Amino acid sequence: SRAAIASVAGGILQPVFQGWRIFWNYEAAKARFDQALAQYQKSAQNAFRDVADALVRHGRHALFVMAGQMALTGSMPGLLGEIGRRGGGLADFVAARGRSDMFQFLGHVPDPESVLAACDALVKPTRENNPWGRDVLEGLALGKPVLTCGRYDIFVEDGVTGVLQPEFDPSALADAIIRLDEDRGLARRMGEAGRERVRTLCAGHARAADLLAVWRMVRITLS
Repeated sequence: SRAAIASVAGGILQPVFQGWRIFWNYEAAKARFDQALAQYQKSAQNAFRDVADALVRHGRHALFVMAGQMALTGSMPGLLGEIGRRGGGLADFVAARGRSDMFQFLGHVPDPESVLAACDALVKPTRENNPWGRDVLEGLALGKPVLTCGRYDIFVEDGVTGVLQPEFDPSALADAIIRLDEDRGLARRMGEAGRERVRTLCAGHARAADLLAVWRMVRITLS
């Protein structure tokens, strides 16, 4: 059953109902998942560090408020891995880089929306160029400009609902943060446009009607 659940959830393996092979396939899939998660954490953590460093080079300061698990793993390269093997977390890594004054780590919070609502913007410095996800939608829905990377601009449209870089560039992202900090009117207009976009694209009744139309078309095609 563990293999079947993993297959349905992520398509990372096919269910094999033959004794030990179920456990073997599950463990192999879990290892790949853990490796991908560690790589994602490393890239995200390094990205925020690079943006903070770029802001300092510009002579500016920002406070990055981060909620959620900030643990590091020993398999990460360099200083990240060293701190992870000592049982440390991202706060320790930031302190070692001399940037503690630019980060606030909240750990797990039961209502992350309240944290986001109190911020000026949502920054998602993805190195994988994926400017979408629940974090982006919630940021837009709360009227916050979103700064991220990629080319898919259905949600984050550059200059309209936020800042969309073709690919991660810490210096350019720092410039964008500074620009929105200096022009609060622009930040407010972007936030309002983002809220309206999510209201339009993610309207429950309208999307349910779209899905019902697809089901009816499939029924007609199969009948």
